[in-house]
Amino acid sequence: MTNYIRTKKPFWDRVEIRGEDDCWNWQNKLYRGYGHYTVAKGRKPFGENQVAASMKNEDAKYARLLYWAEQRSVKEISDFFKVSYSIIWNIVNNKSYKRVPV
Repeated sequence: MTNYIRTKKPFWDRVEIRGEDDCWNWQNKLYRGYGHYTVAKGRKPFGENQVAASMKNEDAKYARLLYWAEQRSVKEISDFFKVSYSIIWNIVNNKSYKRVPV
């Protein structure tokens, strides 16, 4: 028997959402001590629909615009959006948010 969660209930129904600076607790089964969530086979979310997405699709578009059109550095953009350098680097180099049109 697998330990993966395979229900159709949405991800956020399994999270106890608290304040912005508080810990948000997983409210479902654990796998090796951590909350685990899978998407149905054959369905791959992309952009902001990924469970671990750190930016909205519109923000990713704007980050690309800042980088390519306004010649802002990856560091400046990452500071602006309050995300890591690598997230912005992956967006502007089309490694993530690939399906989000420019």
